[in-house]
This record gives sequence, structure tokens and C-alpha cells, in this order.
Amino acid sequence: MVSLPEDKGGHKNKHTHLISCEFPKTIYVFDGWAADQGPHFREYFYETLLPGFKKQGKTVIAVTHDDRYFHVADRVIKLEYGQITDNINISQ
Repeated sequence: MVSLPEDKGGHKNKHTHLISCEFPKTIYVFDGWAADQGPHFREYFYETLLPGFKKQGKTVIAVTHDDRYFHVADRVIKLEYGQITDNINISQ
């Protein structure tokens, strides 16, 4: 078990990222992770960190409303009221 400092929002998420680097896994789930980040770090998250995980052979599930970054995904699954409404493969 890893405990984080009593930070809120974006700082806690950045600590979580640092821990994920220290204790690597094969699958990462980020649920609304970038929502609390400023615009520069949000762009870094989607355009640099996520592709970096992919290059390392990691599986990333990113739950997000940031549709301007959907192009980074291999697949976009959209849900409405708990039902899958779209399941789109993104060519890269």
C-alpha cells in the first residue's frame, strides 16, 4: 500500500503518476485523471505520457470527456446512461 500526501486534485494525480513510474504495471486505469490538471499538463498527459505507456507495451484505459484528445486512443468506447453507444477503432 502506498500513501500519498494530503494534496488535492491535480497535485495528488501527479503524485499518482510518479508512483506509477516507480511501481510499473502492465495495465493502467485513469478515471478522469486529467480533468484536475492545468491545460499544459493535460496536453502533456495525453500527447506524451499516454503514447509513452503505449511504446512500453502498457495497456491504458483512460476515462475522459476530453474528446479533443480521442485521436491519441487506439479505440474509443462511448457510453450514454451506462450503455455503449459507439465502439470506434482509431487508425494510427
